[in-house]
Amino acid sequence: ISLDSFVRVQLLTPSSDLEQIVEVKGGSECFEYQFPSSPQFFVGRKGVLSQFDEFVEKVKDRRTTSRGLLFTGNSGWGKSSVILACVDRLQKQRDFALAIDSRTVSSPQFILKAIEHTLAKFNDFDGIIPITEIREVSGFSGVGDVLIGIGKRLEERDKVLFVFFDQFENMFFKVDALHRIKEVFLKVCDAQTNVVFGFAWKTDIIGQVQSFPYQMKDEITSRSYSIPLDVFSDVETDALLDELQREIRVRLRQDLRFILSDFSQGFPWLLKKLCAHVKAQYDSGVPQ
Repeated sequence: ISLDSFVRVQLLTPSSDLEQIVEVKGGSECFEYQFPSSPQFFVGRKGVLSQFDEFVEKVKDRRTTSRGLLFTGNSGWGKSSVILACVDRLQKQRDFALAIDSRTVSSPQFILKAIEHTLAKFNDFDGIIPITEIREVSGFSGVGDVLIGIGKRLEERDKVLFVFFDQFENMFFKVDALHRIKEVFLKVCDAQTNVVFGFAWKTDIIGQVQSFPYQMKDEITSRSYSIPLDVFSDVETDALLDELQREIRVRLRQDLRFILSDFSQGFPWLLKKLCAHVKAQYDSGVPQ
């Protein structure tokens, strides 16, 4: 695609009108365990975020061939929260990023609608890409060209675009949609420019699906920089319990701290739920 004439794209996908694109949203409170943590409530994972920052710099400096970033971990280990934290870090340094919920996938048109949503969200990319012209793309092969064109323009300004696909294990049940997104991803990878696809999937789901598309999963994995998540360390658990102390404005008893730490077993989601319970009980007048 010519950079001289490339500006924006209007995707012509009338058959995909029913495909819904939903961005990942965080909770409005620190211990709203039903949702991922919003960046302002994010606790821990300093090592993971350091790896992410290093990867972003390698992409910008062309010191890595990976144009995929993969977060893996079991259910409840905070992958969605990490993605929201990464999106926030990129936005604060005036890069471009969004996180799309893959649970809405219903057809192979998902990738087309996802990129259409991305382009609508960022419009002219803060003036980097003028909107005086519009190029129309009507097929899957054209989507890769559009992203490559965007990446080359962003590369000129030392900027990067991350499109995260959270809850990606749902794609493994929609093989046709998985095939389409894999093909677009591999085309972007081959171009080696400043567009990165992010993925997050549950490792405890893999192996429990009949006719699991291992080959496509492995193709994505092999072209991605992987950051596996583990359970919370003692330091991370203590950090979240310190947040609970600040929420209830009183020091936690040591025996209660021990019970919460021990029972949660390092699972971030379970620890948040337990903290939410303690806060609700304390607010209703129940003593520690």
